[in-house]
Amino acid sequence: MLLTAAAALRISLAASLLGLTVTAHAVEEDSYVSAMRYVSLDASGDNGDSSQFSGTGSFTLGKYMWLQSSVGKLTDDTSNGGLGDLQNFGVGAGLRGKHVQATFNFSHYKNDANYKQRDISASFEWYNEILTLGLDGFHRKADDAADYAITDTYPILGTTTIATHAEQTLTGDGFGAHTNINFTDRFNISLGGMGYNYDNDVRVTSNVSASSTRTIAEILERRINSILQPGIDLRSSGVVARNVVPLDSTLNVGLNYVFDSLGLSANYIHDKILDSDTTNDSLSLSASIFIGDHWIVAPTVGQTSSNNNTDDITFGGLSLSYNW
Repeated sequence: MLLTAAAALRISLAASLLGLTVTAHAVEEDSYVSAMRYVSLDASGDNGDSSQFSGTGSFTLGKYMWLQSSVGKLTDDTSNGGLGDLQNFGVGAGLRGKHVQATFNFSHYKNDANYKQRDISASFEWYNEILTLGLDGFHRKADDAADYAITDTYPILGTTTIATHAEQTLTGDGFGAHTNINFTDRFNISLGGMGYNYDNDVRVTSNVSASSTRTIAEILERRINSILQPGIDLRSSGVVARNVVPLDSTLNVGLNYVFDSLGLSANYIHDKILDSDTTNDSLSLSASIFIGDHWIVAPTVGQTSSNNNTDDITFGGLSLSYNW
């Protein structure tokens, strides 16, 4: 039972560390239940000054349902257009039947300024001992606000400086699918992808004419977008901080092999950043070391490269979990 339970938990932890939605299924029902009872501490960082720390707890209600909760802190380097320090918490639930499974997750990010982000994700899966087929849905609402002093030349006012307040709301939906193929009890492949559609609304407060307000709105939209959409730069769209990056589409492939006391995973992610021609490719390797009947230590290393940046970003992480 240890092998299948640890394997399922290992893949779940590695996926969480990489910001993926990947679910692993154990062959035995009792093993799967054991894999969903755990507490974990996770840390990750990169050489672009992004870091993330979180704690997660997962508990089962019988054999057919589980609940999860997490708290953490994400630091997204502001010097590169990031969002600074964001506190985040999340809750999730899952319901499992003989051949179907449904999951739901909610996460909330907030910094000390005016940025707030709420993400909702859900999936529905059909599975057997060999194959898993799933459909995924995603919804995001992000709000930001800022005060600006705009110096520009306006049709009526000429060259002047105007103090104004602007607010932006970014809402988006995503739809995708994923599959897991268990070639043996020890080896499986996971595939997944999702496409996104976003709407952007900017509201400006100013005491000028309608034409000047439109001009200010266009300027502010560009400026606020650089704050609200940090994924234009390579660092923020790497693995560590990608949960706050608006994406146009994403694809991922995972290879997993489990030995008696060690699990190895290789993961590839291809991201296209929203409203840009930037694409980023991330490759990571992780090992899950099973210590005794309950402990798992999982280090991860990887690298992200971009078609619009010659500097690769190196990242790494470590997860420590206890399951029973």
